[in-house]
Amino acid sequence: MPECVDLTAKELARDVCSGMTDFELTEKYCLTQREFHLALRVLINLGLVTRKQLEERQQLSDSQIIRAFVEAEAEEV
Repeated sequence: MPECVDLTAKELARDVCSGMTDFELTEKYCLTQREFHLALRVLINLGLVTRKQLEERQQLSDSQIIRAFVEAEAEEV
């Protein structure tokens, strides 16, 4: 089990904006999915990230997932 890092809003915001995945963030900070989503709301309320940044981050994650499926299908052919 990875060693957890104490959670600070500024560090979490930096990690969110750096491109870390939800899985990486929840592992690093030992958060449940519920706690993670609550923390994201806190970051928005504090003005450390915007909803648009989170939406763009999600779109990027979705794009990476789609690309991984396409690449996997191409390897099978």
